[in-house]
Amino acid sequence: MLFRSIGCGYGWLLDYFDEAKLICGSDISDHAIEIAQKRKPERKYKVADIQEGVAFDYKFDLVLAINVIEHLTKPEAGIKAICEALNPGGIALVHLPTINNKFNKWEYKHLYESDPTHIYRPKGKQIRKMFEANNMKTLRDSFLPHFPAILTRLLPLHPAYLAVYKKLAS
Repeated sequence: MLFRSIGCGYGWLLDYFDEAKLICGSDISDHAIEIAQKRKPERKYKVADIQEGVAFDYKFDLVLAINVIEHLTKPEAGIKAICEALNPGGIALVHLPTINNKFNKWEYKHLYESDPTHIYRPKGKQIRKMFEANNMKTLRDSFLPHFPAILTRLLPLHPAYLAVYKKLAS
């Protein structure tokens, strides 16, 4: 399996994928990539902005974008690059806070709004639409990952949006 994390920070989450054939991580922070590379020099890391395209020449079987999209000024470009980084049949695992109703707006205000880097505040269905417009199939999306997805899709109780997308064959 070829594995990539976008917005990898210090690379801690990548530690759970050590059995992958190739592990790559990118982050916009020079400091984060420097620390990640020191922690695990056998991995491939690059300083990169996903909105500018894919930082590696590989196509991946799994791409993580955990708490990344809400920081993008050009989310469509970032999502397109995530999708282009995948092999056909590859999986994108995405997580971000969203605002879907008045209750979510209140929760978002108390849980996430203090972070000034959260500049994109979409609804979950907007994210789903952008991925599906890039030749991806939604395998699962929910707003409280540990509850049944069908329930939270009908009534988004929490701003946390978790989705699994699969790249379709061209």
